[in-house]
Amino acid sequence: MDYKKIVEKYIKDALSGELVVCKWVKLAIDRHLNDLKREDIYFDEAAAIKFLKFSALCKYTKGELASQGKNIELTPQQVFRYWVLMGWMNLNGKRRFRKVYFEVSRKNGKSEEMAILCAYMLLSDSEFGSECYTAATSYKQARLVFDASKEMLKKLSADSPKVKALTTIGKYNVSVIDTNSKLEPISANDDKQDGLNPHFACVDEYHSHKDSGLLEVIQTGMGSRSQFLLAIITTAGFEKQFPCYSIERKIATEVLLGVKTDDSLFSVIYTLDEEDDWKDESTWIKANPNIGITPTWEYMRQQCTQAINQGIHKEVQFKTKNLNIWTNSSMSWISDEKWMLCDSSLPDLTGRECYGGLDLAAVSDMNAYVLIFPPSFEGEPTWIKPYFWIPKATIERKSEIGNFMQWEREGYIRSCGEEVINQKEILRDILEINKQYQVKATAFDRFLAYNGIIQGLQEEGIESFEFGQGFLSMSNPTKELSIMTLGGKIAHGGNPVLRWHMGNIEIKMDEADNIKIDKRKSREKVDGAVALVMALGVWKAFDEGSDSVYEDRGLIVL
Repeated sequence: MDYKKIVEKYIKDALSGELVVCKWVKLAIDRHLNDLKREDIYFDEAAAIKFLKFSALCKYTKGELASQGKNIELTPQQVFRYWVLMGWMNLNGKRRFRKVYFEVSRKNGKSEEMAILCAYMLLSDSEFGSECYTAATSYKQARLVFDASKEMLKKLSADSPKVKALTTIGKYNVSVIDTNSKLEPISANDDKQDGLNPHFACVDEYHSHKDSGLLEVIQTGMGSRSQFLLAIITTAGFEKQFPCYSIERKIATEVLLGVKTDDSLFSVIYTLDEEDDWKDESTWIKANPNIGITPTWEYMRQQCTQAINQGIHKEVQFKTKNLNIWTNSSMSWISDEKWMLCDSSLPDLTGRECYGGLDLAAVSDMNAYVLIFPPSFEGEPTWIKPYFWIPKATIERKSEIGNFMQWEREGYIRSCGEEVINQKEILRDILEINKQYQVKATAFDRFLAYNGIIQGLQEEGIESFEFGQGFLSMSNPTKELSIMTLGGKIAHGGNPVLRWHMGNIEIKMDEADNIKIDKRKSREKVDGAVALVMALGVWKAFDEGSDSVYEDRGLIVL
């Protein structure tokens, strides 16, 4: 195979526009072409070809191609990257690049690539006592690349008596006795960090690392190696303050732009350009250079459709994980336009079965109780009826923020107490509400279990749930509310206080794609929205006969 021709064609197609690539890929190509004019470094085609020939001996470890026993065939963009990474040399004959920053969307085979690199650095890099590590925040994540490389080495051993004689493959270790070398997984909290002397390390999904501790330990341990290599591989994330975005990506982009110089750093980033429409599938190849192979077009179109239909949390997930676009952990949620499409007037709901969510705030702030009425026949919406209480002094003090005085006059807010909330009045009102409707259960924040209102409900025999405020409890009902709203399956009567709360919301997403209302980052009060999510959660728990949406608690009858 003529790897040089593959690289030359890839470069030509990418720069001419025949192949769609983002600006960061073009800059990486430009850097390589400019470097060919330099005299203080040189390109060793034989070194690049050596790695690429090694990669062709490796077999796929997952999927249909693995089951068929197929050898790996790197795509042109992969050939280009490893041609550049392994071919550039300093004048002393040692590899130029010591750090790789590689950022691409999920499902683009980066773990399989790193598995090849692990195997090569262990077996073929002429380093005695080579210590190779796969690293991540958790041992489980670190095992992903390690297990792929271990499986690859098993297949190489089966094909090559020489490799079989060299390698000893254990459950958590691959060793080469002749060169006293090893490959192992490590995590951020692993005791094995002490005394590391890595020749090669791959740090997986660096976007999830809250600090640079693990990376620093690895880098400082590489000091005695003559041509060490550190590979940082990641997909975009939600936390821009973490070191992946704020340090490593920032430096990588500045080097590509020519703002900074670092001859030892090689970076390639696959993402959409700022002006691109994320719904335009012709741009997706920029973030998914192997699209059509992995991920498939069918998969990407399905994910995009879900992002359009299921609300902002799914949109952010698609942008971040499938299009490699960095987003914030907090994001706006349901638009006011979508919310007000569900403002149908409420009928007389007296005597109807319903579920409640109770968000009790500080002594001088707003308290919310929201009821959710399940449909009683096909086609009927889920009705939402909120109640709000606030001290008189707070109504006057905060009128410039919301129309509190008008809302009080129109009955949307009940003044309750002078300077502080009168809990007895709220308790009396909630008990009256429970007489008017068949409230099957009410959810409340578990940290308010000793609130006077909660204790008063206990004395009256009102059935209630403690409801955790973390991702595990809040995620499913928050997502469900978004889907129901976008599908026009709720009706809230246009309550202006609840509308205001919905407009204030910022949603936070974790690494597992769970979401919840972020009270800290939301623009103003969101009590009614939180109470609504809790009401929806307790309804779904009863409806499904499960309390799995709650964190570490059982059913509590008050």
